[in-house]
Amino acid sequence: MSASVDLYVPAIARALGFAEVICTPLRWRGDTLDGALAGPNCRGAEKGRALKELRGRHPGLEVTAYGNAVSDLGHLCVADRGVLVNGSPRTRRAAERLGLTCLTWR
Repeated sequence: MSASVDLYVPAIARALGFAEVICTPLRWRGDTLDGALAGPNCRGAEKGRALKELRGRHPGLEVTAYGNAVSDLGHLCVADRGVLVNGSPRTRRAAERLGLTCLTWR
């Protein structure tokens, strides 16, 4: 799941072996991008909603979610294990208050 657009996220997901991908869809007019989204921007509250829907389709599946921004905290709380990676100091403090794991990747 990514807020990034569907120009490249599905290809990355396939390369990593994921069976399903959720990302922000772009709108096309034939072979041309028209500059608009074809659905909701998968960011913030929408990412949390999408994760809840995914969990509903796959009950009992344990979910680990990663994020790096304050806008990711909501969906990290929906997961069984939410992990903030390379968050800003302010976001890290908020994540820690929510009981989320905080990591620094180099």
